[in-house]
Amino acid sequence: MKSTNKVGSFAGLGYLVLLLMIVTLSWLGSFQTTARGVSPSETTTGSSCAAFAAAEMGKVNRDIAIIGARTSDFFAQESSKFTNVTYNSVFETVHWSGPPTCIPSNELLNIVFAAYNFSRFTGYMVISEDPSTLTPNSVRLQTQSLRFDSCPTGSCFWAGHEVNAAGCIYDPCYGTGPYTIYGATAEFYVSPISYPPTGCRDSYTCAMSSWVGLENSIGAGDRNLAQAGVLGTCQGSFPFGGPCTPYYTAWYEVLPGVQVNCDSPANGGYIVPLAGDDIYVSVTNEQIYGGNSGVSHNYDFVVYDKTVNESCYSPANYSNFLYIPRYAVYVDEVPKICNDFWGDCATLPKFVTTYFFDASLSSGAELQGTANWLPIYMYTSNGWDTSDIIYNCGKTNVSTGPVLGSTGSSFTETWLTSDCASQPL
Repeated sequence: MKSTNKVGSFAGLGYLVLLLMIVTLSWLGSFQTTARGVSPSETTTGSSCAAFAAAEMGKVNRDIAIIGARTSDFFAQESSKFTNVTYNSVFETVHWSGPPTCIPSNELLNIVFAAYNFSRFTGYMVISEDPSTLTPNSVRLQTQSLRFDSCPTGSCFWAGHEVNAAGCIYDPCYGTGPYTIYGATAEFYVSPISYPPTGCRDSYTCAMSSWVGLENSIGAGDRNLAQAGVLGTCQGSFPFGGPCTPYYTAWYEVLPGVQVNCDSPANGGYIVPLAGDDIYVSVTNEQIYGGNSGVSHNYDFVVYDKTVNESCYSPANYSNFLYIPRYAVYVDEVPKICNDFWGDCATLPKFVTTYFFDASLSSGAELQGTANWLPIYMYTSNGWDTSDIIYNCGKTNVSTGPVLGSTGSSFTETWLTSDCASQPL
């Protein structure tokens, strides 16, 4: 369900929401210590090595890396199982020493190929290489059974904010709106998920993802969307269901394609977050760097786990139609994971309130073609905002809080119930 709103309209709730954020942050700080064995002081907001990920990838000749993967024995052996295999994307996973030194280690370059059998998408074939030698060392198949979807109708499975730049914040404006949004960034804490009281469908599976993205239209109604984030899944046991053990993974995607998981097939796999981890996500249209006659079809993704200093960076992901994005998106979503045998789809899990903060966007309003980042509360306070909630069977499943400038351009997503919160088959 969607509504266009202004921050001022939530004035009466501001104090309560602020208290909720303080409680949430306090709880998550203690959860991180339990989950990772680190203290909250080790995950200082605003300090990370995410900015170094692109430079590290820049040391690699991607064309040679792709050729090396395609001509490897790994490719020959695995591709023979499919009728067609095409190049999809490349991502690099890195473990960093942490700020301010940001020394990389455990680097792995991953070349992603889409595999098909008679035009039906089967999965991704991922060949990993040593980025210093571009020598292939392993292969693995990602058989994704889920799908992230658009949200064009009044009732769907997104909860969050979609922000545009109908005008500019500072004068003088560059031209007239609506303006292109070149980039969206935010941080969030990975929400601990669990089996809800009303149970999970699709063989007792629950799933939810927090993500950041760019789109052409509200709810990606044209099904063109660039997005990246962290997915949490939780599967109970047959025949009684919960409790369940949650699993989290970082991912990126250009809709209408299928998401690529940032789990490497070698060296233990990066990046695999845990509940409570502090995640930074950046989605940028490459026009942010200038040139290209004002448009670009390519998108760069960064997912950085600040708690353990692990990054996944993927550049130059192509979208045929998403070249002038108009909205920055910050969302919790129930993805579509369906089981034809059972005839149903995965359910929204119970989760601890998701806290998004430092949400920013870069638009063409103030200065075209440059990374001119501004916090989204400056736009939402002008009413350039559509808020989404997850609503089914006459009940609100997930509510969305207002964007607050007083707490770092932040907002919350609050679980209320998982009743009826499953996508249709």
